[in-house]
Amino acid sequence: MNQIDKMVKEVARINAKYMVTVINHFDYRHIGHVTMRPLLWWQKKFRNYYQIDKNIDFSKDGIPPLYSLNNDPEHKFIFWRKI
Repeated sequence: MNQIDKMVKEVARINAKYMVTVINHFDYRHIGHVTMRPLLWWQKKFRNYYQIDKNIDFSKDGIPPLYSLNNDPEHKFIFWRKI
């Protein structure tokens, strides 16, 4: 089992009702981003435990850009709900 599969199982084990992830889809050159994958890939990894919840929203005013190269706040946070 690889490290990502272990991480997914550990997140599921703690049984949190919600999860927020920051998944960068832009910075493929950054040395720390060795597991860069598209959102669909992550959805498949979490499919047995969590699904994306697009009904969760919050004000992004004042939140500094994290990883997004184009500073688009819509690409920084993904909200998931436990299945």
